[in-house]
Amino acid sequence: GADLLLDYLADTPMPQTTASSIEALRPGGTAVLTGGVKSGLPINYAHFMRNQLTIRGSFMFSSSGALSPWNLLRSDALSLQPVRSPTGLAWLPFDDAMTVSATLGGTDMAVLLPNG
Repeated sequence: GADLLLDYLADTPMPQTTASSIEALRPGGTAVLTGGVKSGLPINYAHFMRNQLTIRGSFMFSSSGALSPWNLLRSDALSLQPVRSPTGLAWLPFDDAMTVSATLGGTDMAVLLPNG
């Protein structure tokens, strides 16, 4: 399972991808929803409670939320140098993508590519 879900899906008519991603969170995981699911989001209540998940919503971000990291970068209090280019992973087979993702650490990122 994942520790964190960042849902940036835009203008999505169906909630299945987001709901499935929430189900993939490990115990104590957090889902941050900033996307645009247009319908109700079914949540497995028992799974949510048993795994002590946190779901946080924010439609995009506040202006201060965007400005704070920018100011940290401008003042040299935050460096992007440790951030490497993301590892692109084909969506299928999903298990292989998860195996590779488990080897990443620090500021490493994995991006699932729906078309391989």
